[in-house]
Amino acid sequence: MPTPRVINVGVQQAQKIIKEEKDLIIIDVRTSEEYNHGHLRGAKLYPLEQLSKKILALEKYKKYPILVYCSSGGRSPSAVKIFLSHGFPKIYHMHQGISAWPYNLER
Repeated sequence: MPTPRVINVGVQQAQKIIKEEKDLIIIDVRTSEEYNHGHLRGAKLYPLEQLSKKILALEKYKKYPILVYCSSGGRSPSAVKIFLSHGFPKIYHMHQGISAWPYNLER
């Protein structure tokens, strides 16, 4: 099994990764209310407080790179730790959060 790695990315880097990584899984760890106000296109909602309980449902995505984000970078590091502890091999962490996202959001 490959050594897990986390790559911290800014919003411009994240936008590039979203365009280039065809198998990318995008995970939003905010609340459903925050998600409904705007999220990255294709993002799957797994609120941080539920992530540990629902991580098994995400096991099917282990072979894919994932991009994790929250609002401002406060919650997503905890989510990254959960993914690492479950052996996800490639994690992009959008450390600035979606509040720094200058592009259009899905609603």
